[in-house]
Amino acid sequence: MITVKIYPKEGCHLCEEARRTFLAVQKDFLFKLEEVDITSDKVIYEEFKEKIPVIFIDQGFCLGPKTIHDIVINNSLFYGHIFPD
Repeated sequence: MITVKIYPKEGCHLCEEARRTFLAVQKDFLFKLEEVDITSDKVIYEEFKEKIPVIFIDQGFCLGPKTIHDIVINNSLFYGHIFPD
C-alpha cells in the first residue's frame, strides 16, 4: 500500500488544503495518509521550512504545494503505483 506522509505546520492554509485534497483523492485510491507536524522533525524542518507543506510518497517522492493540484487533475502521483507501465 502507498503511504503518503504530509508534514504540515499549524496555521498553514496550504497544509489544510493539501490534507483536504488527499482525503478527497483517498476515496478513489487506496493509500495510507500520515501527518507529522514539520516542527517536530528538526532535519525535515530545516530543509523544507520554506516549502511547507512537504509531502513524501513512499519515502521516495517529494512534493510541494504547487504540485498538489496535479494530484487532483491528473492523479499522476499514483500512476506508477496503481497503473504500472
